[in-house]
Amino acid sequence: MLLRNPGTPPIDTANSNRILLSMVGVSLLLIFMDVQAGKQIKDRVEALPDQISNRVAPEVRSQVASIPSRAAALEQPVKQSASAIFEGVQNRVQSHAPAVQKIDASSLDSVPESVMPSASPDSRLKVTGGGWDLYFVAYSDRESVIKKVHRTWPQSQVGVRALLQYLQKGPSPRERGLLNPFDSSVRLMSHNLSEGVLTLEFDPSLLRMGAHVIRDRMDQVLFTMTQFPEVQGVRFVVPGEDRPCLNKVLKKPSRKVMSYP
Repeated sequence: MLLRNPGTPPIDTANSNRILLSMVGVSLLLIFMDVQAGKQIKDRVEALPDQISNRVAPEVRSQVASIPSRAAALEQPVKQSASAIFEGVQNRVQSHAPAVQKIDASSLDSVPESVMPSASPDSRLKVTGGGWDLYFVAYSDRESVIKKVHRTWPQSQVGVRALLQYLQKGPSPRERGLLNPFDSSVRLMSHNLSEGVLTLEFDPSLLRMGAHVIRDRMDQVLFTMTQFPEVQGVRFVVPGEDRPCLNKVLKKPSRKVMSYP
């Protein structure tokens, strides 16, 4: 039996129970409504991709299907424009291009002497035996050696300047292992053949590089020119230079010469 304080009013148990039940009912209703709302939101979110796909997919498929037809429509104008540009460039090139004389240069021997430019009258050397030799440099045991290669020549004479220009052309592609210190960078200014002495005047390019290269370069010229009876010696001249190898008549070197290969 519960005892209460005499000063405390009596408790209305029935009314309290009704209030409690009402609060519990409201809480359950709120929980139910929250669950239902969450479920509806979830269903809508899950259905959203399908809705987007159903709306967008037909339009995308339509655009993709139209690509070949649009490409075909653009192809012909592009081809026509490119063809017109090409024809215009070709016509300009043909109208401005100078006439080119074709020269048969399949081998060094076939180049006619007339294509060799000459700033002064070229002294003529007599050719015997159907050709002449050119002399180049090779290396053996770290030492340079002189090797000769033969060139056929159908004419009875060859010019001094033309012969030196053939020497400057160097060995042919099939003549491997040969070097040419007397290349096209060496510039001949003038030449004169008188009483067996060939005087060659060069610019300073003759003296380019070290002493051993200069010696090889001058020996190439000496061997090449003194094979002809008209040339008994060669005098090298470089204006403003006074070296032991210049301004005096040099004979054929005593170096050993080997035939190529």
